[in-house]
Amino acid sequence: MPPQIKILGFLFFFLLPMLNITAQTIKMEKDGGVYKVPCKVNGLALKFIFDTGASDVSISSAEAVFMLKNGYLNEDDLGGSEYYRIANGDIAEGTKVTLRKIEIGDKVLFNVEASIVHSIDAPLLLGQSVMERLGQFTIDYATNSLIIGKQSGIAKPIAEQSKPSNSPSIKIGNQVWMTENLNVDRFRNGEIIPQVQGAEAWERAAANKQPAWCYYDNDIKNADKYGKLYNWYAVSDARGLCPAGWHVPSDDEWTMLTNALGGGNEAGNKMKSKSGWSEGGNGTNSSGFSGIPAGFRGSVGTFDSVGSLGVWWSSTEYATYDAWYRNLNYNNGIAFRFNANKQLGCSVRCLKD
Repeated sequence: MPPQIKILGFLFFFLLPMLNITAQTIKMEKDGGVYKVPCKVNGLALKFIFDTGASDVSISSAEAVFMLKNGYLNEDDLGGSEYYRIANGDIAEGTKVTLRKIEIGDKVLFNVEASIVHSIDAPLLLGQSVMERLGQFTIDYATNSLIIGKQSGIAKPIAEQSKPSNSPSIKIGNQVWMTENLNVDRFRNGEIIPQVQGAEAWERAAANKQPAWCYYDNDIKNADKYGKLYNWYAVSDARGLCPAGWHVPSDDEWTMLTNALGGGNEAGNKMKSKSGWSEGGNGTNSSGFSGIPAGFRGSVGTFDSVGSLGVWWSSTEYATYDAWYRNLNYNNGIAFRFNANKQLGCSVRCLKD
């Protein structure tokens, strides 16, 4: 029988009946741009990365071998080979495994189907679609806490958690701008924005006019420093990319910003951060905009110019396949206005409504 092709997002979980409906708070560990959730798998304490772009449950071959040798897994838990869809949209091969019991706080999931990834250094991944099966939950980013169950006055609903409410901002002229690149993986209404890693998958998403995001070089270590890169279809999506009370600036609103700083030829140095730019290209940041060189992702999925170029989408369409953007360059003090293919992965700054 040929291996079954499956998407790990469609898993079945058997939950213990909930007798206690009060909220419980689980402290998460923040590691770079990811959150690790403490769990017990068949009695073994582990920390899974809580990542919306990940498959529901996967473990590395090294972790699986350890669990087998120490009695946390047995041969009966292992299945045959399978093919499953990973975060970049590609199909990868793994080994099926049944995790008999996963404990997250006082929630218990029985007989969870997962995959052993054929890599010794693959992370332990717990996708958000799994977490949603725990019922109502919220995240308090101020305390790095996962809150399961109904609660009051602790954290905003997950749909509003795409950006902490205390995001730093600066008033420039008559506008108020966020001073960090956007780093969200959900639309304003709480629906997930697909993470797309592979080059072909990145092209395919844009060809189908589907929203997508990625980290520069697909490296999560770039998350806190540079935020995420988005194609224009994420920017223009009616579900809203920026959090409530904010929006992606239009081309005209970008022009208002540069005009307030003396025009495009003078605005660049005032918008660039004081550090992080290559070859002496740092700015004065006298505006407080704190523009950083996060680079971009090309229309064919390649990455370029981190350290030397910062590129930010506007919400304004230029033509069927193009939209306006602004960019700052390491080798001059100009804020450039260009248009480019909507397939590009660029940074996003939010402007207050």
